[in-house]
Amino acid sequence: MENALQLRKKRINKLLLFFGLVLVCMTGCKNYDEEPETCNLIADIKDSIKNYKAELKFKTPVMWTDFSETYIQVYQFEPMTIGLAKDVSIKRDDQDNEFIEMVRFNYTIPMEEIIQQKNEVEIACSHIIDGINKCNSDQEKVDLIIENLISDFEYDDLQEDSNSIYSALCKKQANCQGISKAFFLLCNRSGIKVGYCIGKLDGYPHMWNYVFINDQKTQVDVLGKALDIDEKNRVLDNYVEYE
Repeated sequence: MENALQLRKKRINKLLLFFGLVLVCMTGCKNYDEEPETCNLIADIKDSIKNYKAELKFKTPVMWTDFSETYIQVYQFEPMTIGLAKDVSIKRDDQDNEFIEMVRFNYTIPMEEIIQQKNEVEIACSHIIDGINKCNSDQEKVDLIIENLISDFEYDDLQEDSNSIYSALCKKQANCQGISKAFFLLCNRSGIKVGYCIGKLDGYPHMWNYVFINDQKTQVDVLGKALDIDEKNRVLDNYVEYE
């Protein structure tokens, strides 16, 4: 019979395969002899990715499974992961291969371009939020957010950045993940409780959102509205809370 750790590792491997995460073991890390920073695993991984840090060193080695779970969550659901690559490099602990001492994040575009795209996203958000602030109810806010997101929107799942909030807000071309991230960020900044839905559409992996309006959980599929998709073809697997 498999123990709990083996079962957990199998579950992580399935998630890695689903989200397309690639890991590269790394040796000879630059400046690794320097004193690593103290970190809280979840908070520091999110902070590193949000602020586009090149690497994160752990004062105390952490389990690879713990790191990978957090990275998958942030990569999949954090709205501002602009330019973040699917692959990360890790340095394993010399004493125990199940633990890692360091992770290096990779990016698909130059940092100058990432910063520029982030600024453009903030400008686009500000323009939409200005209109949302005039709404009288959460339902009106949600409707206006959807209206802004689907205006001139085209579905695109072929580009490397199709899953990014920049593609959804600024290029107006994205896949379900990109437009769901955009909806999440705008709702979050408008004071609306929002999360993600994971499931399938016509048998293929699909992501959309849920919101709470008048204390009622309501599913919102912005891509579905943009493409006029029949929600009967959509199957919900899980609700995902993300903060």
